[in-house]
Amino acid sequence: MEVSLYHLSIFFYAVYFSQAVHGTIFPFNLLSKSENVAHPVVGEKDGMTPVSQIFGKDYILNPEDQQNVERHISSIPQLRNSDRTMLSSTSDTGRFSEAQKELMGEEWRSLRDELKRFTGKNRLAIWTAKKSDFVLHLAQLNRLHGIMGEDLAILKSSESIREQDYEDMRQKIKQHIEALLSLLYQMSFHFEAISPELRLLDLQRLAFETLYYFYKHNLIGQPDLDFLFTRYLTVGDFAQYVFQSYKFGQQVNTKSLPISSKNALKYWYYFPFMDMLEGLGEEHKKKFSTEYNKFGFAYYETAPIEKQNKEMKEDLILFRVYLLDEVYYSMGQARRHHSVHIMNLVSPQIQDQSFEYLITMFTNFHTNHEHEKYYVELEHLFQLIENQKEYKPDRYSRFCGKVDRFEEKFGLMSSSSQIRADVEKLQIYLQKNFKGFAWPFPLSYAQRNIEISTKNIEELRVFAKHLKTVESEYLEKKQHISPDDPLYIYSQDKLITPKINDIKEIIINSSQYFENYLWKASVVSLLYPLDKIKKLFKQKVN
Repeated sequence: MEVSLYHLSIFFYAVYFSQAVHGTIFPFNLLSKSENVAHPVVGEKDGMTPVSQIFGKDYILNPEDQQNVERHISSIPQLRNSDRTMLSSTSDTGRFSEAQKELMGEEWRSLRDELKRFTGKNRLAIWTAKKSDFVLHLAQLNRLHGIMGEDLAILKSSESIREQDYEDMRQKIKQHIEALLSLLYQMSFHFEAISPELRLLDLQRLAFETLYYFYKHNLIGQPDLDFLFTRYLTVGDFAQYVFQSYKFGQQVNTKSLPISSKNALKYWYYFPFMDMLEGLGEEHKKKFSTEYNKFGFAYYETAPIEKQNKEMKEDLILFRVYLLDEVYYSMGQARRHHSVHIMNLVSPQIQDQSFEYLITMFTNFHTNHEHEKYYVELEHLFQLIENQKEYKPDRYSRFCGKVDRFEEKFGLMSSSSQIRADVEKLQIYLQKNFKGFAWPFPLSYAQRNIEISTKNIEELRVFAKHLKTVESEYLEKKQHISPDDPLYIYSQDKLITPKINDIKEIIINSSQYFENYLWKASVVSLLYPLDKIKKLFKQKVN
């Protein structure tokens, strides 16, 4: 069973060259297309338009294209515009259909696989990390997952179980959820406003997804969840996580505030947590909005002072105190003349005066010196007004008509904020789903990566057409507003247009990456097909 030096050299040459194709030995540009070598862009040979041309002014989508694009976008849960509802739920009697059990099992395995990504990858680096908080929380979540999985297996083992046994099981699940919320409460203390640890953000997301799983499948009742949410301040933890995830984890808001609390829930990327808050009642939604805005102010107060409008900062902090905290602390004299902090409730009169001043500042924002530099301050004003409109409608209705052109400017910023949210969720989706191949070992993954590359190129062409439509609709809406117009800053054009251009760059670069992969893979297959190399090597070894 000898293997000749000749055959070994062929084998390792193919491995080396194929690794080069994947970019693991030397960069792509060493094998890039030259002027004398044919390098057809995928799609051209099929008569399809490359993505770079789709963004051109002369390209127009036909009705069939538009329908196909809309159909594809609507099939992606993270990109749908319509309000999302739970995909499935189970009865409260302990009876599970085969389809329900299959879906529950599939989704639970997905959660477990996510957790294994933490415990199975770089195990030594994780468990020897200096920051033991992450290790502790990871171990706690892993242990909880193990216990939960055992109970779920019992629950799904038959179509129905005795009523008392089912009730006992629900009580056990309630205890598991309580332990999960306690863990989330502990994790929230380890997040800093300026620079949270991203792996903790990722782990916290998985904990929230686990919570949502049990709610979605009706394994914990709303009264129990309502009680536990209140006890462990869970909505506040979620608001903090969502803010930091948008600001730091998604890396789409490097200069501005994350989108408003209303859009943050409506367009939440990972799962429709809004369903849970809708089911639990208006108070939890109000709590989310309030805590989300408070965390935005906490970030603002700790940001570098040179990036802030010093004249507005004091007013903004007072708005937060009067309209969100609704309490303030003053120094008082207790017995024996000891100074103490006294908590005072903000009177309705002060709140009304603050709100009227708030909408006046918002309406006249464009009159400030160099106002275009301070869009973060404008976003704070807008998000506070949006919060009051949603949860203090009487106050809003009493003052919204008193300031000339307020409603026009607020309406414009509301619509532009929704456009911005649409654009950002597309940006997040592309960044997460069109990454390069991390470890494309040639003999194991070459064919799979070729198939993925072909699929990705076709899908990126669809996204290019979708973005073309989004951009056209946006330009049509804002074409009458020039940069000199007082309304211009409320259109958020300086935030939206750069994001659209960033997405174009993502689509073009990703397409080129996968096109280069296919071209270089074809070069390898012409030199010596890998399947033949593997077959030859096995024959010689055996």
